Amino acid sequence: MVAESGNGVHLLYPVDLLNDEANRDLIKGVLGTVAERFDDDDTKLDQSVFNAARITKLYGVVANKGDHIPLAPWRLSRIINAPERNAVVTIEQLRALVPVAPAKLPAAKRRGNYPAFDLLDFLTRLGIGYRQDMHEGRERFKLDHCPFNADHGCGEAAIFQKAGGELGFKCQHASCVDYRWQDVRELLDGPRESRAGRATANGNRPGEQNAATGTAGALRVTYRRVSDVQAQPIRWLWQGRIARGKVSMIAGNPGLGKSQLTASMAAIVSTGGLWPVDRTRCTQGNVIFLSAEDDAADTIRPRLEAVGADLNRVFVLDAVVESYTADGAEVRRAFNLKNDLAKLETLLIEVGDAALIVIDPVTAYLGDCDSHKNAEIRALIAPLSELAARHGVAVVCVSHLNKAGGSDALMRVQGSLAFVAASRAAFLVAKDPAGDGTRRLFVPMKNNIGNDQTGLAFAIESAEVPSAAGHIETSRIKWGAESVTVTADEAMTSQGDPEERSALKDAKQFLIELLKNGALSSKVIRADANGAAHSWRTIERARVALNIQVNRAGFGKGGIWTWRLPHTPPNTAIESIERHTNCAAAYEKSGGLCEEKPKRNEPDWEEF
Repeated sequence: MVAESGNGVHLLYPVDLLNDEANRDLIKGVLGTVAERFDDDDTKLDQSVFNAARITKLYGVVANKGDHIPLAPWRLSRIINAPERNAVVTIEQLRALVPVAPAKLPAAKRRGNYPAFDLLDFLTRLGIGYRQDMHEGRERFKLDHCPFNADHGCGEAAIFQKAGGELGFKCQHASCVDYRWQDVRELLDGPRESRAGRATANGNRPGEQNAATGTAGALRVTYRRVSDVQAQPIRWLWQGRIARGKVSMIAGNPGLGKSQLTASMAAIVSTGGLWPVDRTRCTQGNVIFLSAEDDAADTIRPRLEAVGADLNRVFVLDAVVESYTADGAEVRRAFNLKNDLAKLETLLIEVGDAALIVIDPVTAYLGDCDSHKNAEIRALIAPLSELAARHGVAVVCVSHLNKAGGSDALMRVQGSLAFVAASRAAFLVAKDPAGDGTRRLFVPMKNNIGNDQTGLAFAIESAEVPSAAGHIETSRIKWGAESVTVTADEAMTSQGDPEERSALKDAKQFLIELLKNGALSSKVIRADANGAAHSWRTIERARVALNIQVNRAGFGKGGIWTWRLPHTPPNTAIESIERHTNCAAAYEKSGGLCEEKPKRNEPDWEEF
């Protein structure tokens, strides 16, 4: 039977075999043989469908795996040809497709100009620990954590290598379902096309004939002695935060003030004003906005006026003129970074003296690139970085956050991890976890070239600007007077699931109340926590948040681990440890009874 899956083509053949290990290995061998014979750059056989227990496609439904984009739209799965039921494929027919003797494990394959690949060397460079075993006939390397999200722990992500050398990757978490081996490879080695043989010093690619010498060009590397490299200081647009000639990222949930923040930056750049808090002077320059979400007339201009920008120095890229109609009218389309970067460079030259480009949001300007594919995003960002370097302009890409869980801020940036990896600095805009809900934070998630220790605080205030049609209500940034030390991960934790935040808050209050008279053994705390329906994982998070001190009292089998709140009076803590050490001993001797009840004094908790 022939069918379209919505993502490819199904060729279905009936078999009647027990679903045991021997028959699964036979089917795997058949798939491997067929793949070896027919796979090419455009067609790949799915060799993972050897287990009869898998649920098959329900034809007639829409396959909506991944994003719905022009390059890979969601499509209807359907049966193309369903012949009369014929006899099943026999086991003899299947065995005829599989070599009698297992093939010798081949050396790493070399394809075209791509160098041979060494998986063990790659794992060493990846820097993530792993455990090696065999799984369903494949060599498996179970990683200590997922390369795309460190919160995905030991054994939840693995790299596989088949007998033929083919590689695969899988993480058990839904947020990583679209990541494949090629995405892992690109984290370290970049897009596949960048790994192919490049032109050598004589201008030839490896294997091409050199017309001048009659010899074939040799594969070689280019290198420089560091003493021959001229050291250059970073050119700062915003000292220690945003560099000229580099790509930076600002990410946050909608409605928190990212666009007002970039308007404030544009005002400071266009007027040569002072940056907040440190009060360093910005070199005056022109600003270019690419804004897919805000209208220039009713939103961008009023916001810029509200913060005192020099409007003559700010430009908005509206669209690309693709052609003209017969009567001379322009035919416009949306700008995209994949096809129109040369046009942006032309605009930079025409405008002149450009210091800042704001792309808000960057995901609106990807064209047909898949925002979740590392290779495609790296191929897109690399030329943008080169453009920034050539013209000494700071490029700030604005992005939203994804809906994944976890407190690792870098992993929450929407789309491929390559967005953040390619940025020299990345900042998070979030609500202040200690504020009243109106204060916002602008804190570093990553800063390879500057200070990543402190951030800034701001609030959004309403403003009114004049226009020919009357006064316009708008909004603007009001920066805080001092820097803040809240980390991006701490701020991200506060933006998480409300139920999770409530559970953490309850757990912290539980520990404060439980330990207010002094130290207690971890066994007692665990028992009380279970009785109060607190998960131990949440209790551990609360312990870290409260900076609770963990110590061991006693030695050997009689020793116990104790938890103590900071600033608890030492004598109270010691007495409490002794009481519960004695209680633990009495508990064991009495077969589970402990008559001793600690005396609890009520200290003044204001100190903590």
